[in-house]
Amino acid sequence: MPDSIGGFGLGTYWLIAYLAAAVVLLLLLVGASVVFGANEARLMERHLRAFSGTVVQEMGDRTAAVRSRLKRWRQDPGLQAALLDGRSQVLRDKEEELELLVPEALDVLVFTTEDAAPGGAAARRLSFAGLDMVQQVQDAARVSQLETHRVRRDDEHLAIAGPVTDADDDVVLGIVHVMLPLSLLPHTAAEPDARSWLIYRQRVGDSLVAVEPSDAPEAPAGAPSVRLPIADTRLELYAWAETSGIFGSGLLPMLLGLYALALVLLAAALGLPYRSLQRGVKADLAMTVALAEDAAAQRPLRSTRGHVRELVAAMGLLRRPLRELGSVRAAVAARSAEQAGPPATEAPPEQDLPDLDAGLDAEPQALGTAAATAGEDDGAAAGGQPAVPAHIFRAYDIRGLVGTDLDAQVLRLLGRAVGSEAAVQGQPLCVVARDQRPSGAGFAEALMDGLAESGCDVLDLGIAPTPLAYFAAHDRGTASAAVVTASHNPSEYNGLKVVLGGRPANQEQLQGLRRRILRGDFGHGEGRRTQLEPGADYIRAVRADISLARPMSLVVDCGFATASGLAPALFRALECEVTELDCDMDAEQAARRSLDPSQPKNLYALGDAVIGAGADLGLAFDADGDRLGVVDSVGKFIAADRLLMLLAADILARAPGSDIVYDVKCSHHLGAAVLHHGGRAVMSKSGHSFIKAKVRELGAPLGGELSGHIVFAERWNGFDDAFYAAARLLEVLALDPRPSTDIFADFAVGIGTPELFVPLAAGEETTIMQAVLGMADRLDGVDVNTIDGLRAEFDQGWGLVRASNTQPGLVFRFEADDQTALDKIQDLFRRMMELVAPSLELPF
Repeated sequence: MPDSIGGFGLGTYWLIAYLAAAVVLLLLLVGASVVFGANEARLMERHLRAFSGTVVQEMGDRTAAVRSRLKRWRQDPGLQAALLDGRSQVLRDKEEELELLVPEALDVLVFTTEDAAPGGAAARRLSFAGLDMVQQVQDAARVSQLETHRVRRDDEHLAIAGPVTDADDDVVLGIVHVMLPLSLLPHTAAEPDARSWLIYRQRVGDSLVAVEPSDAPEAPAGAPSVRLPIADTRLELYAWAETSGIFGSGLLPMLLGLYALALVLLAAALGLPYRSLQRGVKADLAMTVALAEDAAAQRPLRSTRGHVRELVAAMGLLRRPLRELGSVRAAVAARSAEQAGPPATEAPPEQDLPDLDAGLDAEPQALGTAAATAGEDDGAAAGGQPAVPAHIFRAYDIRGLVGTDLDAQVLRLLGRAVGSEAAVQGQPLCVVARDQRPSGAGFAEALMDGLAESGCDVLDLGIAPTPLAYFAAHDRGTASAAVVTASHNPSEYNGLKVVLGGRPANQEQLQGLRRRILRGDFGHGEGRRTQLEPGADYIRAVRADISLARPMSLVVDCGFATASGLAPALFRALECEVTELDCDMDAEQAARRSLDPSQPKNLYALGDAVIGAGADLGLAFDADGDRLGVVDSVGKFIAADRLLMLLAADILARAPGSDIVYDVKCSHHLGAAVLHHGGRAVMSKSGHSFIKAKVRELGAPLGGELSGHIVFAERWNGFDDAFYAAARLLEVLALDPRPSTDIFADFAVGIGTPELFVPLAAGEETTIMQAVLGMADRLDGVDVNTIDGLRAEFDQGWGLVRASNTQPGLVFRFEADDQTALDKIQDLFRRMMELVAPSLELPF
């Protein structure tokens, strides 16, 4: 067999791979220099902050000691007597006495209120700044801040003053003014390496002036720096440091040496895979030829186990036409044999399926890939109104392609249906919001027109996250809500999330809206439209509920979407330090982002930003703000089922025995964690409406699903609200002084995959899942859960396949205690899917 692929030999591709890897290594070398510089600056800044904090604390202690003495003198009988006497000699004697009590002072001056008046004795003995300080102390009747007087003069010094009052503490009798040397400031000389400086500064006019050392050099651009105010003073400590960079650190020769060694090892390492690839290609091509021979000979196709992934996939695609070819040949042979007599009976060969402690005991008939669309009624509605497509009414929302499934006319009909149903619920009022996608403005207008035509009043929030619409509806009792959004779906999709009578619309209610449209069963009236901006009320409500034990530093990723207008402001209101990432609302840039926060790859940039900022946590939100994604303090993705473990542990500490609801895609470790903390684990179908319904049915305080929808009924409104869920998460984390990565480590899960999505034609997922569920009783010895798709539970892990509720396709997820068990579970599902849908290209 020629050793070539697409006209080039494998050796050519080996050389290309080697050169590409060499370039990548070179880029890594350049990247190492950048990372080293960034890490050096970050470490230097932490060092400066720690050292500066110690210095500031020491200076604060010294200032507090002087202020304490001035506070004791406020009611000192000797001072009161001297000030009431008022004679100069008596006051001078008192000054000498006080100087003995403050040995570090340059001078201690005592003035009566007459001395502090314009033209009095204080004006002759003090600088203008000192006189101003004395007059301010007299007016305010409290101790002044410590500050520097005669900045950059030969007689520069520190000054502070305090009042002396009468016996009833009502009247200021005089002022004690204390002058202190600059040596009171803790040592600020350069570090031993002469690359770090600690400088005391004081604001003079509109600028900050260096006090000590006064000849400190200016900080280079980009140098790590820290500014810390000193308590009860007008001073601040400014620290900066130079960084050496990779060229100044002596690391460059070592990195170049490592690069040369890596090139040698790379050449050796690529040689073995190259030889293995050669052998694998030859073996797989030989197996492909064998399959063709089986089909030509009308034999059952043999089981294959390939070596090269791409060729294995090609063999899988080839199996179906080869089977059909065999069937055609067999049919022709059968017709020919009819004339020669009955054919001999031959038992079919058994399917070779390796066991996984349990396997498949028979092979069902393979299904085709055509979509099953029977039963859909997309005909005309009553009264000549065009009907909406049936398939856009999904399990818990309405969703479809813009222009194909959804247009302004469809949204107007939906508005009339929602408004009519709201009237039946007893409150013809609907809150309307939309996300940032381009089709949203026209769709929202059409929706509100339909609502108004049905006689329903409209509260228009404009572009606003879904939780804000839920909040506004809940705040008005049993009001309805309609949010024009397709969540994380691409911009060519749009849809509608609906609340009816204060509760999320379930599948039956959504179908009821469609039936109402088909019947033309609409109310009539002229509903009013009112603009509403509930953002400030929402922030006040969250602040009233959430209390953080310590300030937290966050990076917030809004994906240029609707969360941009609320999330940064909310977390700053909770006194968090917020670094914004993609928090400028921009529909075009949002369309280029993947806004599904449950996928780790979508949070890589957030993780890098958390590491770069040294933040406690990273928070990400989807397009309409009802789903939460989290990365910890080292930039590691934290799946929603691990968040639920931590939140459940917090709630169950207060309410043991409570139900905690989670969806079928969550880790089996979540159920164990709930039981460990004294709760009852309740598994539900996937979908935010199912989770919310189950939470309400059981009176559960908490529910959530792997996709990031988290529902709090304890202290909140029972809707999926990513902002509130993030605030509750911060409340729990703030109680623990450890980094968030250490806290989440207490709630570990097994080795698992994210949600793996396989897109299909509309309706095809239903056909395939019917065949999959038909095999449930063939999985001997396996704990099978069919509450939502098929979830197979084993001792060391589990696997799941289910139809997506938001897009046409299947969703897979797997988890196991180790890689070996995970591979076995995936292999079982791979073989099962090959039996029911052999042409399906699997992502595992």
